[in-house]
Order: sequence, then C-alpha cells, then structure tokens
Amino acid sequence: MHDVTVVGPLNVDILVHGQAPQYLAVLTGWEGPAAIELTVAGSVGYTVQDLARLGLKVSVSGCVADDVFGPVILQQLRDSGVSTDWVTKVPGTTSGIGVYVLAFGSKKRPLFYQLPTHDPWPLRFEPDQVEKMLDARLLHNGGFLHFQQMYGSGIVSLFSKARVRGLITSMDTQFPLHALKPPWMQVILDVLRFMDIVFCDEHEAHGLTGIEAASGAARILLDAGAQTVVIKQGTQGSEVFQKGWHHYEPAVRVSEVVDSIGAGDAYDAGFLAGMLEKRPLPECARMGSICASRTVTAAGGCAGMPDRKQVEALLAKQ
Repeated sequence: MHDVTVVGPLNVDILVHGQAPQYLAVLTGWEGPAAIELTVAGSVGYTVQDLARLGLKVSVSGCVADDVFGPVILQQLRDSGVSTDWVTKVPGTTSGIGVYVLAFGSKKRPLFYQLPTHDPWPLRFEPDQVEKMLDARLLHNGGFLHFQQMYGSGIVSLFSKARVRGLITSMDTQFPLHALKPPWMQVILDVLRFMDIVFCDEHEAHGLTGIEAASGAARILLDAGAQTVVIKQGTQGSEVFQKGWHHYEPAVRVSEVVDSIGAGDAYDAGFLAGMLEKRPLPECARMGSICASRTVTAAGGCAGMPDRKQVEALLAKQ
C-alpha cells in the first residue's frame, strides 16, 4: 500500500538565476554568466518529491516523452524515492519545458514554456491499474485545468471510486492554458463533487468562480461539493474554508527569497501530510506554510524542502 497516489503532468524546469540589464536596448546586445539548473517539475513533479521528502510512500501516474528529458524525469523521481511504475512513456513526443529567466529582480517570472505533445496522464485507466492506484490512503491530482483534453476524462471515475473506498481526495486545480471564460469551475463540476480538499491560489479562486473575495469564492466551491477549500495567497498567507468554518494561516517569514517556484506545491505537500496524520486543519495549514517558506530559500521547488524532522522542529517554534 502507498500513502499517496498522485496523478498529473510531469515536465522539466530550466531555472536561470543571474543579473541582466533592465533596458531592452542594452539587453539585446548583452551576455553574461548565470547559474542554470534543470529540475523535474510539472503540476505534480515538485509535489511528489516534496511528499517523499516528508517520509511518505508516493506513487505517480503521468506521461513522459521519449525525448532526452523523459529519462531524466524518471530517474530524478526515482532518486527522490517516488515510484514511477505507473508513468507511461509516449513514443514520438516531446516534453513540456518551463524556462524561468530570473535575472530582472522577479522571483518567478518571466517564464517561457513549451507544452508537451503528449497527454499529461492517461485518458483512461485500465481496471487492474485502478486497483493498484487506489491501494493508497490519499489520491491527489494537480494541473487539471491546464489541459482541455482531460476534461471529463477517466480521472473523474478514478476519484469517484476513491471516494467510495474511503481515500482522502484532493486536487490543485491550477489554471487553463487556453482561452476559457470564467467561471472555470464549469469544466470541473463532475470531479469537484468527489473532492475532500481543493487547493488554489487567490487568482485561480477568482477565475474558478468569478468571485473576487476569497470567502465568496470558497463558498461557491463548497456549495459545488468540495469539503474543504484552501486558498493560497503567497506572502499574505492562506485561508482554509469549510461550511460554517474558516481559518487564516499567516505566511512564515524568511530572511531571503531565492525564488518562489514550487512554493505552492510544497504547501500542498505539507498540508496533505498533516491530513494523513489526522492533524487539525489549522495545523495542516501551518505545515503547508512551513514547507512553502523553506522552498523559497533555495532554487526550484525541492532543494529547500524540509524533511519530517525539520518540519516538526519548526512547528514547535511557531
């Protein structure tokens, strides 16, 4: 049995940290050194590694290309302690790539990206695979809204079965990478009703519901079937909502931020780890905030991720 089964897209991030001129006329003729790093990312790539870092037994289901990056993704996940038995290599395809050029003062942009030419995860799951995937305590998906072809796919049935079997179910919706008029939640209503926990940031909450206020957006998502809604707000902290209940969790302050890439994924991992331990929701949010605060002190979404012992030590100081 696994602790967590995660379904979602896997790609690579290329992180460029340096300093460059701010003026276009100078920049177009400029060259200079930078620290360049390749990391395994995607909407769940950081999350699964963070969950494993917290000592959980994690399996991931997704697709990778048969290009030069596919084997890199698989090897780094395995090295991080993540099972890739349910990852499908798709012949004749190219990987998704994100290139973050962090040379102009921002901690997360500008970003150039290439979408994968394969589906992010299988459109349908075979019955024997479903049995194995649901031999877990929690089922999580990330990046559902990114990919239009996945709307109404086999993942809806997967979450329905997970709910029947008593797994904790969660989703980080993210946002559409194609034109989609708000409210975006119209395309996830079929799966939303099976969700114990929905994660989004404040901009995604607005896009999902058309409501700007976090409390109003959360109420719409709760009425649609989600049991718990977590709205992440970066340096402003996070808010957790259930019907008739609300908790605000402040962000954990750090002295230096290297970049904020993957901070939301680390928050998800910390929160879900707390849920699996049946901790109170405020403590789950605190674990999420601690994990997010540590990842921003190093490049990418995993290098600064604390292990379980470090999280407990930081919890004791809060």
